[in-house]
Amino acid sequence: MLIAVALGACGGAHPEPRAAAVVWPVPQGWRSETFTFPIEFAPAIQHRGSEELRFPKGFADASSPEFWSYAFVWWLDDDRAVDAATLGVDLPPYYDGLAKAVDAESHKLPAGALATPTVATLHDEGAQHDEGAHRVIGDIAIWDAFTTGARVTLHVKVSVVRCGGRRAAVFALSPAASDAAIWKQLDGVVGSLGCRG
Repeated sequence: MLIAVALGACGGAHPEPRAAAVVWPVPQGWRSETFTFPIEFAPAIQHRGSEELRFPKGFADASSPEFWSYAFVWWLDDDRAVDAATLGVDLPPYYDGLAKAVDAESHKLPAGALATPTVATLHDEGAQHDEGAHRVIGDIAIWDAFTTGARVTLHVKVSVVRCGGRRAAVFALSPAASDAAIWKQLDGVVGSLGCRG
């Protein structure tokens, strides 16, 4: 079950053209979705642009090694910082809003679950370069309203780069350990983002 399918009436999924120089293929067996900012389930995030996602087949299967593992790109048309501090502000309402919207349809979360919000523990890795390229890594403790109704801790790697003349924040997330095979797949998906400039 993908975000757009689970949200149904919540809307927000729209095709969004990218600059012609950017190619991001959808791996065989994976699905894609695109949302525009402001994202309907997380309108407080103060970015302009779009979000493009890639999901493996096992994303919503709790028994799969691909469970809650996916990648997405924020294509940004604004100058607002994307670092550990701002992502620590943006990601909790993103995941809390997603959980609330999905739970309205799925009813998977225990009563009162959302009173315990998402917690993002992130840090910047290395120094930022002059052109703004840098990485953020850490963990995000979220609610899984798609499948289990339980807390899930996602390990996250974010690279902020220039891509096709735009600024892009490229996310890879999974609850799997860093040596799990899914991370090789995610690194391949992220690495397939063909940027020129």
